[in-house]
Amino acid sequence: MKVRSVGITFTTILLATWALLPFFALFPSRVGAPDQALDVGFATACVVAIIVIAIPLVLSQKQDRARIRLLRNLAIIAVTSMVATLLLRLDIRFPKFYIRTPHILAPMLGVDGESAYDADVFELYCELWLCVGGIIGAVTVVLRKLSSHRLVRP
Repeated sequence: MKVRSVGITFTTILLATWALLPFFALFPSRVGAPDQALDVGFATACVVAIIVIAIPLVLSQKQDRARIRLLRNLAIIAVTSMVATLLLRLDIRFPKFYIRTPHILAPMLGVDGESAYDADVFELYCELWLCVGGIIGAVTVVLRKLSSHRLVRP
């Protein structure tokens, strides 16, 4: 195994963890009715570990060019997660803006109390993540169009 291949694999593991961890960390830890609630913390940790290990294993079969492209996409997802987490912290500490949440997850999971609040925070994070991802995607498309126009014109 080449050093470059090991570096790409290690970077893939780190970026996949960084990109996916907020989704699993913010998910409500207890699911179900209060008298029959299940603690899903261990299951969540196992799912994160399986995903983070599976991505580099599948990627090790690909060419370096495809692996670099995936690293770029994972980096964009990780930056999106970081910005969404920052906005979530600002919204929780300084609730100047009222961001509506659809309150779908709490009834779907059958939770109330603290777990319902956690479900609302998770929904808010997903909303912020989609908004930031949309903005980053739009900027990326515009920059690619501009760079293609510059390449066409001498």
